[in-house]
Amino acid sequence: MLHLVRRDAPAAWDTQATDVGAETCLPTVFIVHIVGHSMEPVVPEGSLVCVDAARRDPMPGEIVAVYIHAEGRMIGYWSDIPGTLTKANPAFGPVDLNRKGPWEVLGTVVATVADQFARLDPVTTEPDTRAIEAVLGLAPRTVSALRRAGINTMRDLQRRTEDDLGRVWGIGRQSREHIVRALDSVGRSLRPGRR
Repeated sequence: MLHLVRRDAPAAWDTQATDVGAETCLPTVFIVHIVGHSMEPVVPEGSLVCVDAARRDPMPGEIVAVYIHAEGRMIGYWSDIPGTLTKANPAFGPVDLNRKGPWEVLGTVVATVADQFARLDPVTTEPDTRAIEAVLGLAPRTVSALRRAGINTMRDLQRRTEDDLGRVWGIGRQSREHIVRALDSVGRSLRPGRR
């Protein structure tokens, strides 16, 4: 569930929440408060996310906000299967939006303020959407385990901590070490863990 924080968001958002100062935001960006655990650990419950309403044609792997007319608002990874969202939390399965009735993409998440302002996790406007297997040369078993957890692109992987990977079924210590070395070999890294 998402709660609007800015008043001038698309009409599908609840407009009873507090204005956060439009002068500091791009005209098409609004901020929402995340309620729920389906995108953890990438977007923890209580996070604020910036959604760019001008980016309503997402690429696979990008986090999007959608409005399902019968159920409300949610976020998830835009899938390469049209009308399907996947979740970061493996306890939640994919969401087939077409089975839910009328829906619309409200925008693409462009930044996250996680853990009640504890850390800022910016998402670039030019995400690295290359498939992890095309860049890192990981074992097929490792790639399959990552995909089951919704980790499909380099950007998806770089947004995780080593602890996050430790919670992915099928990724053990050796696989984590191999992933870290493979990322390092291409000048990339996992997100630093909490201190």
